[in-house]
Amino acid sequence: MMSTVIDFTSSNMEAIKMHKRNISPEGDLRHDRSRPEQHEFPQSATTDDFTASEGQTKTGVSRRKMLTMLGAAGMSLTAAGLLQTGALGASTVYADVYADKGGIPNHGAGNGNGNGNTTGSGPKCVILMTLAQLRSYTSPQTDEQYYLTDPGHEGHFHYDPTDSSSLDNTGTILVSSSGARFKRNIDKNTYNVTWFGAKGNGVTNDTPALQAAIDAIPPNGGTLYIPPATAFYALETGGLWLSDRTNIHIFSSHAMLKIKDGVPDIPKQQDSIYTTSVDNYTLLYLQNCTNMTIEGLQLNGNISNRTALAGGESFQTCLKIKGCTNVIVRNCIITEAMTDGITVTGIYQFTPTRQVQVSKHIVIDSCTVTKCRRNNVSLIAQDGVTMTNCLVDQAGTIQGTQPMVGVDVEPNPSWPRSSQNVILRNNIVTGSAGKYEISCGGADQHNILIDGNIIHDSIGTGLNIETGKNQPLYSNVIVVNNTFTKTKYGLRVVGRNVDLISNNLFVDNEQIGLFLYSSDGMMVTGNKFIRNGVAGIFNSTSDASLKIRSLCITNNWFEDNASAAFASHSCSVKLSMFDASSLVVFDNNKQINTPTASPKMKGVLIDIDCIAIANGNVSRYLLNSDHPHDRFDGVGNISLSV
Repeated sequence: MMSTVIDFTSSNMEAIKMHKRNISPEGDLRHDRSRPEQHEFPQSATTDDFTASEGQTKTGVSRRKMLTMLGAAGMSLTAAGLLQTGALGASTVYADVYADKGGIPNHGAGNGNGNGNTTGSGPKCVILMTLAQLRSYTSPQTDEQYYLTDPGHEGHFHYDPTDSSSLDNTGTILVSSSGARFKRNIDKNTYNVTWFGAKGNGVTNDTPALQAAIDAIPPNGGTLYIPPATAFYALETGGLWLSDRTNIHIFSSHAMLKIKDGVPDIPKQQDSIYTTSVDNYTLLYLQNCTNMTIEGLQLNGNISNRTALAGGESFQTCLKIKGCTNVIVRNCIITEAMTDGITVTGIYQFTPTRQVQVSKHIVIDSCTVTKCRRNNVSLIAQDGVTMTNCLVDQAGTIQGTQPMVGVDVEPNPSWPRSSQNVILRNNIVTGSAGKYEISCGGADQHNILIDGNIIHDSIGTGLNIETGKNQPLYSNVIVVNNTFTKTKYGLRVVGRNVDLISNNLFVDNEQIGLFLYSSDGMMVTGNKFIRNGVAGIFNSTSDASLKIRSLCITNNWFEDNASAAFASHSCSVKLSMFDASSLVVFDNNKQINTPTASPKMKGVLIDIDCIAIANGNVSRYLLNSDHPHDRFDGVGNISLSV
């Protein structure tokens, strides 16, 4: 028989309080039928239900009837802790309803159905049990609900007489000694990892419990909730594996999953062999999944308390997204991975033809990724990755192995068109131990936007874009609105098809703001180059393949690009041109030394006569104020020495 359900408005909660205070609604506080809005009980519940009669307690309502009326709402309140000590006063409804002394016993073992009748025909009731008691319960009834009281396992179960095959997973399915299957009542399709035995105490190996929680989510998806823990959820026997899953939201308020101290690194294996969870020590591995969200989680590879294999990487990452579509990673902290913090890659197929199933439509937002051994973030095979508002720092600073890059967009040259539509926007990238903070390397990249990032404190280059000598394998690569500061070289471009560098700030870099090789058709406009040690823009090489073929430099500001260490070389722009037919345009730029600057910067320099045009430029206080742009022809230029 179905139980009656009460909607717990504030007025209905008052009815519970009356029951607690031993006040009958027919007494001083009885229900006023002229004001139904105050106590809107369902039609099946009347004031007669609250009138004391034979067999009922002095409180004015039987505990059986109270349970019947509470129904599902009572279960929800119990789960939420509202019926626990202190929620409604010192003498709680929880104690009144579930006490041994009336109506419903606080145990379920024994003869009958545990609710005071042996026929199973009474209204549905709730029986408190421990997990062990329910597993030993031999006489379940379909009209009973069972509430587990074990810490972390709390919740309501029901008996499913139609199921004789499901396995006990501790969290959502329990199997009794008689073979009965009890199923958890799932609210909003949300699964709590503590139901499955995850402890989060930093000692217990939580890998099996966490994986069981993932596996319990049905094929159509659900939410995996990882609550905050006293320490961290320890992973000792492997990482977590999701393959061919869809519509899963992994949510936490910054609970940490962490590899335990001393867990060994595993030998390097080609990533393509991973088709199952065997030998997987990536903390969270998504393969061929769709519509996934990971939010508010900490993933810690704990490399500071483990020993990495010498001589290279092991493919143990914190988060791997492989051949997936529509994945959002938001507000997570990723740290100390044995290899990469986050890897976005594809599923490679070698037969019958070489091809790759790239990851598509991946969003990484508002995350911190730090101190990972190889790279903090590696983007290898993708069509559509947007990374925004992230802090990426100190790549490779613990047991580092090359390349030790903050964000590495590194497609495999053997897989054509495997990297396109990548956006890096409004991130802070800093402190990497390798040559680059951000690198776009490999080959064959298309539609790359680097926008609004702050890139600083690098021992090498802030942003490296490189395809190799004269390889026309990039298209529509745009670098705008970024700040490059306190690096050796702010931005280094090797290749012919970077389209636009605009509205960036290059300031206080040790040597060069913008380092160019093999440029052909690039537009550099609207940037500021301030206090870079050698030059704002620079190319000086004897290798013909790396010289400049065509370049347009317009509407930029050059200021104090000089230093004592490089005084003889300091200038606003220095270029090695390919041949006499090469083209350089230098229009509407400002070349300024401040009055107190020492040493002072020279103007723009090119090494050979070529097609060089300079119009509308203004120079002031240059070291060679009579030669602001030698070898250039043009009109409207002004050079001031005072």
